[in-house]
Amino acid sequence: MAPLGPRVPVVLLFLLVAAKIAVSEPQACYGMNTTDQILAYDASEIHTISRGWQRSNVSDQDDGCFDRQRLPFAFPWRVDNSEDYISISPNGGLHFGMNPEQCCNPRFRGDCNHCYFANLGTCDLSGEKPYRNLIAAFVTDLHPGVSSQASIEFASGPDAYMVKYSKVPFYFQTSPPEAINPLTFEATLFGNGNIRLRLINITDPTSVCCWTLGSSVGNRQYSVGVRLPRFESETFTATSNVDSWNTTAEGYFPPVGFVRSGVTIDFIRKPSIEFCVYPSYIAPNSTYPGVTFYLSSGCTVCGSCQWEADIPGYTDKAVCELISNRYFICSVTFMAYPSVGSVLNLRLYKVGDDFSSYMDPIEVTIVSQTSPLITRVQHDELRKSEFCTKCTNSTNIGPECPVDCVGLAGGTAVLDSCGVCTNGTSGNTYNSDADCAGVCFGPYVTLNDTLSCACFEGAEKCTNISKGFAQDTSNPSCISPNASQISGGGFVYLSTMKSGPDSNVSCVFGDSMTTTGMFSSVNQTSRCPVPDGSSFFAGRNVSSVFVTVKIAFPDTIDFFPTGFIALEYLTDTHPRYNDTDVIDFSNPFSRCFSCEFSYTTFCRKDCLGIYQGEAIIDDCGNCTGGQSNMTFNAAVDCAGVCNGPFRELSTASGGTACYCPGGYDGLCDVTGLRTSAQGAAGANPTSYISSVTCASPKVMSQEGGDDQIKLRIGIQTVLHCRKDCNIQCKIGDTVVPAIYLIRGFYVECNEIPPFEPSPSGNATVAISVLVNNNVIASAPIAMTYLAPGSPQLDSLVNISSVFRFCETCHPVTNNTCYRDCNGTWLGVADYDACGECSGGETGIVPNSKADCQGVCNGSYTLLSGGICACTDIRERCVSDGRKSTLTAQKEETLCIHPYILQTADPTTITIVGPDLKIKPTQPLEIRIGMSSGLVFPVSYDPSLETLTAQLPPGLTTNNATVSAQILSAGVPTGPWMFLTLDPSRTTAEQDESICGSCSRFNPTFCQIDCNNDERGTANYDDCGICTEGNTGKIQNQDKDCKGICFGPFQLSYNDECICPSSNADCANYNRLDGSTNDSESFEDITGFYIALAIITSVIAGGALFWYAWVRISRQDTRQLSGLPPCLERLLGLSEHRYAQLHG
Repeated sequence: MAPLGPRVPVVLLFLLVAAKIAVSEPQACYGMNTTDQILAYDASEIHTISRGWQRSNVSDQDDGCFDRQRLPFAFPWRVDNSEDYISISPNGGLHFGMNPEQCCNPRFRGDCNHCYFANLGTCDLSGEKPYRNLIAAFVTDLHPGVSSQASIEFASGPDAYMVKYSKVPFYFQTSPPEAINPLTFEATLFGNGNIRLRLINITDPTSVCCWTLGSSVGNRQYSVGVRLPRFESETFTATSNVDSWNTTAEGYFPPVGFVRSGVTIDFIRKPSIEFCVYPSYIAPNSTYPGVTFYLSSGCTVCGSCQWEADIPGYTDKAVCELISNRYFICSVTFMAYPSVGSVLNLRLYKVGDDFSSYMDPIEVTIVSQTSPLITRVQHDELRKSEFCTKCTNSTNIGPECPVDCVGLAGGTAVLDSCGVCTNGTSGNTYNSDADCAGVCFGPYVTLNDTLSCACFEGAEKCTNISKGFAQDTSNPSCISPNASQISGGGFVYLSTMKSGPDSNVSCVFGDSMTTTGMFSSVNQTSRCPVPDGSSFFAGRNVSSVFVTVKIAFPDTIDFFPTGFIALEYLTDTHPRYNDTDVIDFSNPFSRCFSCEFSYTTFCRKDCLGIYQGEAIIDDCGNCTGGQSNMTFNAAVDCAGVCNGPFRELSTASGGTACYCPGGYDGLCDVTGLRTSAQGAAGANPTSYISSVTCASPKVMSQEGGDDQIKLRIGIQTVLHCRKDCNIQCKIGDTVVPAIYLIRGFYVECNEIPPFEPSPSGNATVAISVLVNNNVIASAPIAMTYLAPGSPQLDSLVNISSVFRFCETCHPVTNNTCYRDCNGTWLGVADYDACGECSGGETGIVPNSKADCQGVCNGSYTLLSGGICACTDIRERCVSDGRKSTLTAQKEETLCIHPYILQTADPTTITIVGPDLKIKPTQPLEIRIGMSSGLVFPVSYDPSLETLTAQLPPGLTTNNATVSAQILSAGVPTGPWMFLTLDPSRTTAEQDESICGSCSRFNPTFCQIDCNNDERGTANYDDCGICTEGNTGKIQNQDKDCKGICFGPFQLSYNDECICPSSNADCANYNRLDGSTNDSESFEDITGFYIALAIITSVIAGGALFWYAWVRISRQDTRQLSGLPPCLERLLGLSEHRYAQLHG
């Protein structure tokens, strides 16, 4: 097939939609549904198909005749004409109205109007025939005839017809055609006019080859969809770029994303309708020669096309305006005036289209000027409304004809910000009911003398604004303070919720007075100087006036805030005139009292509720500092416990310590309390552990601990610090060394110091962990020192054990300690390779269930001589051996030959494989029978990637299978291999050849020579004879002494190379001058050989010309299969006996 070319224009209106919606049109309109979830039809699911699958005669062709088949029903392809026949194309399309005989006629090849993609590059998919009037299941340049697996089949029944393309290759695919994923897809036609395309397995041709159909096609080389015989809309989206098709795309084509394997595309036919026109009764005359028509149809039309209309014989063509791709407005001017009662044909055209009309003619009737049928509406809004009223029910103009707030279909009247119907035919101006401040029906008025915008109605009316275009709830704004003395002179702060750099702003008061303010990017506020407000009172006897405040940023005409903001000016008679928030502009309260919600940083309150205060919440949840009169963390006791019971008390030795008199039985309970987050200076608690939550034991003798009594502290998560971290325990006021056991998530204190309170008795101390001298914040934990002899100390050794610690702390932390597979706390038992819990306290040796080959519950045993072998059948031994738990490649990448050995004599084994995973510089060995087995040296041939080893006789007296593995420098490498040792086997018994059993592991190792010998060395000589190797022939033995293959020259008795006179061929080698100089020409060439030379030249020249023509014209290369078998020999003239002397 050849490149595509330019389009031939056509006309018919189409609509592309992404769902099944009911829309009508003058001729068949289709809606499209593209989804991955639609249940795909096939032959077994269409109950009406009864004739089964039949093979189409285009299955064996490329661009050949189309297969014209009669449909089992009249398919409603067009409103005015159903189709009884369909033509099946080898290129993935189903065509209507095709004449298949034209496709078979060679004179039509290359013609745009017939079945070929043209060779001349003048046609493309926009041509009139055949790639119009088309169902494109997957139209591209296909070649079903090149593959024996490809087929095109059809099945039919009373109300369904299906065509299936199976494993069809692209035209450019070479043998084998299956090298590139072939295409499989279906098209089904239903009697009701619906179409289903099912893309089972498809590939974009540009993704698999550099091949293209020509520059006119663009980036994508296929067409999927529906294309009818007349103009459709610009909705061809099966290509990435519509312009690449050199045409306004015509038809229904799914988006590129849907054209992929596994997708089903439904085209749902819609009912037919007529065009709707308004007005349909007209009365043009010399005074009013112009008429404006509104036209609509049931299909979306080309929005980028140019349109025009006329009434033939009475008007010229006039340009039409297309509105939203749904309807036209066409104004024509009459040059001649028809008589009353005439019925004229209004026609619509696409500019540049060569068809007579886009639509079937629409009739309009001429009436008199006094006829009640004449349309006298001149207002555009009312004219469109009449059009909408008439045509909404019969076309798809409905979306363009919503009823406006006046009640006019297609009108433009809308509700404004105040809820009033305005514009259009309402007679009202948009937002005319808003006052000068933008407040609907608001109290703000414009002062005549200053043009200022002000309100004198008091705070309730002037600030309680609920409606108007000045309101913007998406941009919260406020002003603080919200009042100023009449003389101004202070500042107000406006929150604008606008980001940007610090800059000067223009502050506008009452729309008439402007000052220069400063915008702060930190808190998103603008600081505006307040001007004198006397002019806003306008001589009125009031105590206050409200004016709007806005700010404008540099280089912008927009005002901020966009919401409503007002400032109240006060006279000295107003009760708030001297209030702090009015006169003290530097006071944070004045700047924040009305804008707290928007000043997120500037107007921050402290925990006492004071603007910009310094009081904060301490670690115990108390509001401290600032004006609170409370010290930070004053409620923390000496142990760092909030509101805790610990105190600085005297010890028996005369010093002081932090402890709580009494035990942990409630007197010193810290349950539910928390510690301070403040560790030592520079501490970052969360960088070490999240919490220290449990310790064991909870009691200790006042004499301290020993080697058998340890204090262990459970932690929540891994201790994230380097190995050189300094871990310590703090017990009361004493710090002792500790270690961190990462496997158990706990800290073990190396010693427990003695402690003797004063007066004598029980004493509870706090416990904590230090990392690099930093106390780790945690929930409070404590330990109680008991006097010697206390009965609770009798079992101290037991309760301080690791077992008791784990039992106590694991439920608290969920991480401290762990049980091994045997259920032992912090045990080392684990599951071995055979899945058995072993080691630790189980008494079971790990992998004890594995045999000597490392196979769990396997069949290998140790034989005499220490060889690990399997005496079962070879198949089971090999299967078990590959399951070994010992290190080896699991895949089979090496082949050993022979694999069944006789052990009476020495044996040579060869190992074949493409990747032996060895280093040739290292010594190589083969080990037989596992680690206790035998090791033998091997030689490595890198050119053939083979290993060879010599095995001695008498390896074993048993019939057994053993494993073998390559050793590289003593280290096992590569996969398991298996040898079967058979002492009863004789040398004469042979297995399959090495190439028969190992060729798949290394194809280069087992190449077959011209004598059909595996790994042979025979090859063809200069005379085309297979020599050397096992042939028994010497290379070039058929050349005579002149070097001529099969020549007549022989050596004489004196070693002179002559041609015997008895040989009739010698006459052909005589020289003109009798010389034997090879450079001179022949003499007396017989007429027979002259004729033979001429005939040979004609045949060879014709064959070469034929070959070149087929290649240049891109014909099917299978036509070359008929070349004479001797062509290669004829072209190989250098080897012909009469074409040479010395080679």
